[in-house]
Amino acid sequence: MGGKLEKLPWDSQWLGLPVARYVADAGTMAEAQAAAKEAREGGIRLLYLVMPPHSREEVSGIQALGARLLDEKLSYVMALVAERPVELPHGLVLQKVKAPVSPLEELAIQSGAYSRFRLDARIGPAAFEALYRRWLHQSVEKGDVWTIQSAGKELGLLALGQRGTMLSIELLAVAPPARRRRLGRLLVACAAREARQQGLDGLQVVTQGANEPARRLYESCGFELARTEYVYHWWL
Repeated sequence: MGGKLEKLPWDSQWLGLPVARYVADAGTMAEAQAAAKEAREGGIRLLYLVMPPHSREEVSGIQALGARLLDEKLSYVMALVAERPVELPHGLVLQKVKAPVSPLEELAIQSGAYSRFRLDARIGPAAFEALYRRWLHQSVEKGDVWTIQSAGKELGLLALGQRGTMLSIELLAVAPPARRRRLGRLLVACAAREARQQGLDGLQVVTQGANEPARRLYESCGFELARTEYVYHWWL
């Protein structure tokens, strides 16, 4: 078994049961079975099994063992190009958030529409929504949240976080009535501006293979796919 089982204290506290992650090396069924055995013996109740891409037959075999494939995790990166000003259409305001408000919480929850935590019925809507609210609040405390407003109404949300030498887009959402107005591209441009000002190497973002709108947005903005992983939830 080439990977390593990692216990996750934060997730364990959030869900109230022991949670761990195993990032597979070879990504075979035998490795998946060995990871689940080690997790069971260690008292783990929920295992996040992260695997390299593999065939449909292997997916079916692993799911037949009890795991459920919930995420084709796509990691994108973008190098910074020459600086361009963030130009807002008339009536829109882009500003940093100092305190979370209810509309922002709803946008944070909307950003997780394709999240494996929403798709896992055993986690449930209440825990999923609590997770994204907490994510938003922690980002605001760090001073890494931006919003697009119009007439005092929140239309877009951007939460950022530094990961190594890259600035990471953690949450990005546009309210349904404001979509197809290029607000997503404005939020990405804001993230690029922040990365330049902080002297970082570029931007990164993680999304889901099923989230075609997000994929189209990031690819149209110049992001390139760096890594694909399959993520299973395995309740033991």
